[in-house]
Amino acid sequence: MIRPLTRLVRTRVAILGCVLLTAALAGVASHPAGTAAAPARATPETVPGSPGSPQPPSPVFTENFENRQSTLPVRLADYTGTTGMTYTADPPWPVNCNGWIAAFDDPPGTNSAVAPQVRDCTPLPGEPGSSGQTAWNQVRQLSRALGQLNGSTDPNADHAVSAYTNGPVNNGNPGADKVEFHTEQPIPITARGRFLTFSVNAAETGCTANHNHALLNYFLVDGTTSIPVNDQPIDPCTRGTQVSPGYFAGTFTWDEPLLFTGDAVGLKMVNAQGSGNGNDHAFDDIRLLDVTPQLGKSFTPDRTEVDGSSVLTLTITNTDDLLAKEGWPFTDTLPAGLTLTTPADARTDCAAGTVHATDGGSSIGITGGALYRRGRLVPSARAGVGAPDDPTPVGHFFVAFDQPAPAGEPGYGPFIVVTSAHSEAISDWAGSGDAVVGIRGPLGEDGRIGTAGARISHGCIRLHDRSLRRLKGVPPGTPIDVLR
Repeated sequence: MIRPLTRLVRTRVAILGCVLLTAALAGVASHPAGTAAAPARATPETVPGSPGSPQPPSPVFTENFENRQSTLPVRLADYTGTTGMTYTADPPWPVNCNGWIAAFDDPPGTNSAVAPQVRDCTPLPGEPGSSGQTAWNQVRQLSRALGQLNGSTDPNADHAVSAYTNGPVNNGNPGADKVEFHTEQPIPITARGRFLTFSVNAAETGCTANHNHALLNYFLVDGTTSIPVNDQPIDPCTRGTQVSPGYFAGTFTWDEPLLFTGDAVGLKMVNAQGSGNGNDHAFDDIRLLDVTPQLGKSFTPDRTEVDGSSVLTLTITNTDDLLAKEGWPFTDTLPAGLTLTTPADARTDCAAGTVHATDGGSSIGITGGALYRRGRLVPSARAGVGAPDDPTPVGHFFVAFDQPAPAGEPGYGPFIVVTSAHSEAISDWAGSGDAVVGIRGPLGEDGRIGTAGARISHGCIRLHDRSLRRLKGVPPGTPIDVLR
């Protein structure tokens, strides 16, 4: 597959955060003649965080599947969480040993109490797969592996959701890009304009015997729109650690937080792996996380005479996941009696952002702020590239310029990045006398680009609009390598 890689200019920044703004302030209060000026304390209106010390994310919603309403395993669709949350999944996932909320303490496959579960895990005669009893016991083992991962005092009692893909329907094959779970009720978001992502514990077995591993993609759902929050599928076999012989597990916090402005959100997990040969996993401990950076605000000195000056420092510190947080704005209105000096001398060492500070003004802010992942901008994105008959040219190119998308053509995205590459298969596109390769929106092909990319274009590179926006401001001359 042709994989387009855009090498962006990288800026050296602090890994943990940045000094958002520093500016000189002037005290403007006055006193009657002959009265000594009392020291004025500049008190911030917000409570400082812990500048330079990343803090853990704040959970917004959690589900550990321990509220099972039965002494025997139940289907995910029959489960209700402690908050009243219920769940759904695409049709392939509540069959074939999938979608059972189970624990190792549940009866083994030889026990008649779990005959319905064993029957669901049993392939048709002559079809591939493990026996129903063996598959059911693996489901129990996967739940225990997740209990070991999360440090349960009794891992045997830990409940998890099975996804073992072994049974009578379609030879156990679920098909690619099917939903394994989806919250049915919206999760309220009490504070808008927060960075959100979510974390799931997942375990898998059979990792060395079969390479059809689970490929888990995670989405925040805003109304009817599903927004990806991880840039590559999660493979528990390769990204987890071995918690017991033959069982690999991990806590996976998805790596593209979303600056969410709505008042409610849903969660969805999609498995890009379509095979039932392998793909033997389970999941637990779903957490929606607020990973908004913290604000620290200080004055130096914190006391000054009337008509004196002080330096205001606003510090943004990332959460301890150190994920990229891009596009945030901030405005701080100064306390009464303080103004910016003239000149304001406001500046930032954040990786990106435009400072807004008017000489003598009463507020200071920034737009387009960014904290990069572990201090570096390293974005990746799913792309639609050239179809086999019209391939995207391979080689070393550069950004020529960007230009507005054609009027009335929203499929092109917010803008087009024009590159130095020319199609090797097309000599004249739309009567232009040339065929220049551009990086543009999906042109209505979001579904085909999906979470894995696709060969769908006439040579141009199509990105989801959210991914394309991350290229705004990439300067002309930035190198682009297109690799096969």
